[in-house]
Amino acid sequence: ADGRSKCRLAGCKQPIAQGALRLGKIPPALKSGHAIRTHWYHVDCLFKSFERMCKSSKTVTTENDIEGFDKLANDDKALVRRCIDQDVFGRDSLSDATRLVR
Repeated sequence: ADGRSKCRLAGCKQPIAQGALRLGKIPPALKSGHAIRTHWYHVDCLFKSFERMCKSSKTVTTENDIEGFDKLANDDKALVRRCIDQDVFGRDSLSDATRLVR
């Protein structure tokens, strides 16, 4: 492995460039004792992934659902806000399960 994050969206799977804005989703552990892992996505790919989720799954519905949002540059905040505004699924928020990393 090259140590670089790759987007987890099934239709993407492309590397995420070093220094690029990415969103991390922490899925529930399948069995106790499993290490917590983060699935990384390009920002727009994370919101596309919500299309395939069942209605009871939690998604990002406000910027408050994203840990570290307040530390982002204004341009990055605007990008995330546009993605949230365009997402029309209206499901429950992830609350502490999504992280932004730059």
